[in-house]
Formats: sequence, C-alpha cells, structure tokens
Amino acid sequence: MVIAIQPTNSPSRERVLATLAAIQRWPHWSEIQLGAAKECGMSSEEFYALLPEYQRFISLYAGFTGIGMLSARVDQLWHAHILNTKRYQEFCDLFFGRMLHHLPCSSFVLYGISVSQINAECEIPETCVDPEPPSCTDPDPGPEPPATCYDPGDDEGKGSKEATKRSILASSQRFVLAYTACWGRAPSPDIWERVARPRLIEGVAI
Repeated sequence: MVIAIQPTNSPSRERVLATLAAIQRWPHWSEIQLGAAKECGMSSEEFYALLPEYQRFISLYAGFTGIGMLSARVDQLWHAHILNTKRYQEFCDLFFGRMLHHLPCSSFVLYGISVSQINAECEIPETCVDPEPPSCTDPDPGPEPPATCYDPGDDEGKGSKEATKRSILASSQRFVLAYTACWGRAPSPDIWERVARPRLIEGVAI
C-alpha cells in the first residue's frame, strides 16, 4: 500500500505517525544494517541505536518542506540505505510513491561552516521564535514557520557565506519545529549535532 505522503509546511501528525509506523515494520532493515557495516564500519549496536532516528527523519523529510540532513551519523545510515539501490527504490515506491533524493547539509562543506561558528556569530531575533510551535495536527497550516525570516533569498549576495548561514539556520528551525510537533520532544544534540542553536536576542525587528 502506497502512503504517498506529500511535502507541505504542516502535514497531518496522524499521517506522519502512520508513515513512521509503516516504515518501522519494513522487513528489510537487517539488510541495510549489513550494508552500513560494510560501507562505513558501523557496528550493529550503533545501527540499531540510530535506526529509530533515521526512521523519524525520513518520515519528516517526506512530509515537511525545507528540511535537510542535520546528523553526520544518521546521514551514514541514509547512505547505506541508498546504496542498496533495489531496496531503496522499493522502499520509496512503497511508502511515498516517489523517490526521496538524498539532501545532505552540503553548505557545511562548501564554506567550511561549523555549527559552533554559526552559534557564535549568529543571533536569532526573539520575535522570530514561536514559543509554542504550531502543531502539525492543525488542518490549516497557517503562515510560514518562523524560519522563513532566514530565507537566503532575502540576502543580496545570494550564494554568499552569509546567505549560507541563514539557509542553515532556516533548515535547523524547520527541522526542530517539525520534530517537536510530531514526536513531542526536541531532537537530541548528541545525535543531531548539525542543528544550529544560536543565541536569542531581544527587541530586534524581523
């Protein structure tokens, strides 16, 4: 049965949870574990510790727009999944009705930007941060999430290092909002180490 969840700003939480439950029952994860061991030396223990986070990520990635990969270790698991091309194609067709293309946080490589650098150099206006993120159960998605105030298209030097920082901030905020709304807790920094967490500043207009 094809679930075929489509990307949007605010998919139904029930839809995302149903996708996750179906993904968890997929019978071929042991094959992906063998691939992860071969391709990147990942132990069975680490694979099965990271697998729930990968499954949560792929459920969010399929349903929410503007989300990128923000964990180096979970990204390794995604690579191992993709390299089993037959199974990955079957997986995407079965659950999403389309191919989910790999989207790494390539900006980190492009400019050598580290999360610690972003956290040190960037400040988030407090007016951009919604203290109560909108639930993805809302039938009306409403306005764009707060991350839109970091749209790199607003920068004159599109493609510049500053625009890249803002793009990473936007992706981080979208991921945190989606993760928290669907799973009821924030993503663990021990796993999602690429999530930018810059300081807040008060009284700054968007």
